[in-house]
Amino acid sequence: MTAIFICNVTLSGLYLCVIGVLRGRGLPGPRAVATARKLIMSHFMHHIVPAGLGRLVGTVVLGLALAGPALAQQAAPAPAAPATVPAAPAGTAPTGANAEAKSGVSRGVLGDLALGYQLYGIGQESKDPLVVIAAARLIASVPLADRQREKVESGGTDATGADKKPLDLTAVLAGARTLAQGNKTLLAMIADVEATASRGRVGGSARSSTRVRAGGTDTFTERFRGQEVAEIAVVGDGDTDLNLYVYDENGNQVCKDDDFTDRLFCRWTPRWTGAFRIQIVNRGSVYNAYVIVNN
Repeated sequence: MTAIFICNVTLSGLYLCVIGVLRGRGLPGPRAVATARKLIMSHFMHHIVPAGLGRLVGTVVLGLALAGPALAQQAAPAPAAPATVPAAPAGTAPTGANAEAKSGVSRGVLGDLALGYQLYGIGQESKDPLVVIAAARLIASVPLADRQREKVESGGTDATGADKKPLDLTAVLAGARTLAQGNKTLLAMIADVEATASRGRVGGSARSSTRVRAGGTDTFTERFRGQEVAEIAVVGDGDTDLNLYVYDENGNQVCKDDDFTDRLFCRWTPRWTGAFRIQIVNRGSVYNAYVIVNN
């Protein structure tokens, strides 16, 4: 079965499109990135005529013989939310884990944000400016709004030492410039991402900047609506391993991300509207400055 993808994109946007298609086929991140680069370099780069803007804008049709079921699942619209949000019956306490089965949960905007930071790590590791630019474009596409939130700190040692900042779009773009090594076309693409990000948006997912003590735990409480996808992303400063755990009001763990990085993402669908306990655990010996974002 041949699936046709139409992407109105800049070159870095096309890169993301191809990576997404390949990830949909089940290719792991590094292999998908390498394959996407090979495809674009061998079939599209010769069409680029640098003309000041350094952009290739147009409609690119990718006819790829891909497995139909995976692509159909990607293209399928998310199920509509019910007219009324389920809640616990009056006078009773909800039981069981407050999370639906994972099947059918589509990625939301914070999934794009998390994917952007994952791509940034891959691009830095492979010294590939196109991957980093594609990551920056994806990160810049997610609207965020700063918000103050309360937290409870436990354990660990004081978060003292040199002032640090979590990884953000500015740092990602700086990394892209370093890898571009003065290439005018790549620098124009970076400038285009900057211009897009600086146009400003009203509202967006709630973003808070804070720090977790060395060996300590930060705990937040947030309410999420039933039958609507809940997402949390965490991006640290890169100095330590952070773990993310989410528990419902009954103490059930509904999601976790405990890999060996400080770029974390959790997504689940609550069965009913309720409060969730979010824990950020610092596994390192120094403090970590991080950003936490939720929808």
